[in-house]
Amino acid sequence: MRALKILAIAVGGLIALLVLVLLGVWLFVDPNHYKGTITRAVRDSTGRELALPGDVKLSVFPWIALELGPASLGNPSGFGSAPFASLQHASVRVRLLPLLRREIEIGRVEVDGLDLRLVKNATGKGNWEGFGGKSSAPQAPAGSTALPELAGLALRNSRIRTWSPSTSI
Repeated sequence: MRALKILAIAVGGLIALLVLVLLGVWLFVDPNHYKGTITRAVRDSTGRELALPGDVKLSVFPWIALELGPASLGNPSGFGSAPFASLQHASVRVRLLPLLRREIEIGRVEVDGLDLRLVKNATGKGNWEGFGGKSSAPQAPAGSTALPELAGLALRNSRIRTWSPSTSI
């Protein structure tokens, strides 16, 4: 009986510690401080400019969630100044408890106000080609597993436009 009481106290202490850590993250981590890091990482990996003029919001329980908007991703050079994609609001959620087991469970990704502009230039190259550098096929890191499943994708108030030199927008 005494061992059961000690186990209950230990489990309760771990739960309390987890709650305190989550509360600390929620109170003291401002995701807006990482906008510069995020935009540099996108520019370095894609060669395109990411603009995040809106707030980035973080929540921590029962999902770790990021919400942002508005945002836009620029075109590669030679495709004009209009953005490749823009959106008014987006959110993505990852379950917290599986992260403690080093697993990723992604909830539904929600995007509102997506405006995607797929353009071909005079040589027939599309502005969606060439993300992430010169490699023709993405290389998976050694020991990696498949990407986690996505619970769903919700697109609202969105459009996809295509244009090539032989058509008009």
